[in-house]
Amino acid sequence: MEDEVFHPKSMLSHYIQIAKQNYASLQGENVKVKSYLYALRSLFACKWIEQFNEIPPIHFQHLLSQMKIDGKLRNEIEQLVKSKVFDKRETIRPIPIFNDYIEHELYSLQDYIKNLYGEKNDPTVQLDKLFRETLREVWNEKFDAF
Repeated sequence: MEDEVFHPKSMLSHYIQIAKQNYASLQGENVKVKSYLYALRSLFACKWIEQFNEIPPIHFQHLLSQMKIDGKLRNEIEQLVKSKVFDKRETIRPIPIFNDYIEHELYSLQDYIKNLYGEKNDPTVQLDKLFRETLREVWNEKFDAF
């Protein structure tokens, strides 16, 4: 069913919006480490959709492992992840290489999405059926109303 309800353009728009919101919060003297990670994860999800035309995985490390990014940026990202896990600092000074990358990718993705054609099929029937089946399974009963 995933293939039937997956709409790349809609999902890209969603992740681009998340990246923009997090990027906006990265404009101060001190910024949240989480905001960098959220912005980067959103961009990586967009790049995944662009590259594989499928729903991206949830895990940051899996996304990162498939990204084609230069060694210096990759090293900086890996250091940021380590600092989040081990250092426990909530805020850091802005990191120009991240800001440049995020800004560049946002522009690139916005251009890409403009030219992306996506026919939308209405998945309501399939999703309603899945919802009903899930309710039956969870409640372990059959309801005539469904």
